[in-house]
Amino acid sequence: VQLGAGLNKAYTAALRMGKKGQHANVLERARAAAEDYLAHFPPERRGAILLGALASVYGKEDGGADTAVWLAGDSGEAGQYSLAHQTVNALREVGLLYDILMTKEGLVVYPTGLEADGAE
Repeated sequence: VQLGAGLNKAYTAALRMGKKGQHANVLERARAAAEDYLAHFPPERRGAILLGALASVYGKEDGGADTAVWLAGDSGEAGQYSLAHQTVNALREVGLLYDILMTKEGLVVYPTGLEADGAE
């Protein structure tokens, strides 16, 4: 949770700095700061850090913003997953998010952890 809180702090600090440096706008700078923070950790730890970022916000009485974990990627970055995509994957890995499929009859929640025979 501490490392996740650090991700949120890196994002917020970059927002407060305003438009400085090589980035076109404040939000781009903040996204880059969040991605840079996460890049300092091995890929196998990043999902836990993103979940920690969510927990650090939702676990506080005064709340906060979970914006950092839901950031879309830069359209010019081929082959890299956005923070939002990584967060969705992390939530699926721990069983907190399922696939939602659209059918003619409506939306269907499809548990991703089930085997083909229906047993977990």
